[in-house]
Amino acid sequence: MVCLRRWFIRKISELHAQFRTYLLRPIIRYVSMMK
Repeated sequence: MVCLRRWFIRKISELHAQFRTYLLRPIIRYVSMMK
C-alpha cells in the first residue's frame, strides 16, 4: 500500500507539472501581447 501511495503521489505531481505548463503558456503569451 505504501508503494502504491508513493506511485500515486508521483503520478499526481507529474500531471500537476504538465497542467501547470499547459496553463502558464497562454498566460505568458497573453502578458507578452499586452506589453
